[in-house]
Amino acid sequence: MPRVKNNSHEYADVDTVDVSGYKQEEIIPVEVKSGTVVFFNGYVLHSSLRNKTANNFRTALVNHYMSAESMLPWDQDGKLPPTEDLRDIVIVAGEDPYAGKPIVNLNKPYLRPEVLAIKVKNG
Repeated sequence: MPRVKNNSHEYADVDTVDVSGYKQEEIIPVEVKSGTVVFFNGYVLHSSLRNKTANNFRTALVNHYMSAESMLPWDQDGKLPPTEDLRDIVIVAGEDPYAGKPIVNLNKPYLRPEVLAIKVKNG
């Protein structure tokens, strides 16, 4: 899905995708308590809204558990150059069917700027 400019005043700094082909009444919000883990299939169209908790932030750990035969066309939401197969992987079982392609180490843990601002503000 191509990214489009977000015209929302509240989320103007966040890119979004065009979801006009989907019915709003089919969107299922999933609210979870702090400390909850959510697992879902990567083919599920998903998103998260900005955390509105004052003086707090949401921590997320994203992992893709998948067959090594699958391609991972992901650009970390525009932070990495687009590719058909992001080879930033760890083989945990079996053989790498694309052993001729180099494995890279691009993704590093990071905090978003708004989270850093909260941490600085709260000391």
